[in-house]
Amino acid sequence: MGVWTTAVKTWAAGNRLTGTLLNAQLRDFANAFGPRTSYTPAVTASGTAFAIGNGTISGVYSQVQNEVRGNATINIGTTTNVGTGVYAMTLPTAAANYQLGRPIGQMVILLSGSISHVRTAVLISSTQIGFVDTGGTRVGAAAPVAVTSAWYAVLEFAYEAA
Repeated sequence: MGVWTTAVKTWAAGNRLTGTLLNAQLRDFANAFGPRTSYTPAVTASGTAFAIGNGTISGVYSQVQNEVRGNATINIGTTTNVGTGVYAMTLPTAAANYQLGRPIGQMVILLSGSISHVRTAVLISSTQIGFVDTGGTRVGAAAPVAVTSAWYAVLEFAYEAA
């Protein structure tokens, strides 16, 4: 992520806009918002370990000052070991003001290309999220549905970084 260090210009009548001023005031400001950065979330299970096998896990995020926004996808493969118990997934950076159960996004689970379930992403530590339904039941290898190679999940999140 870039940092905008250019002083803000106070414009007055008669000032001329030059390429250098435009770059400093607009392009450099936009660049300070930082690029989308790739990361690979780690998925864990509370019982037997989760191992992605020939599936895929990927994520991207951007950070503007302390605000982190991003998304991640999990595509279960035919050799994925889905483990047992409930799942947790790592965040790209630690969350500030960690509060157990604080919602920071949502996960959509697709089965064979159709939306099957929507779950809330909640903080379970400053660096991990879990996924719950409206009753607080966590997503795992068997809930809300058995995880198979037809299972695909998309997660979107936003939170304040530590």
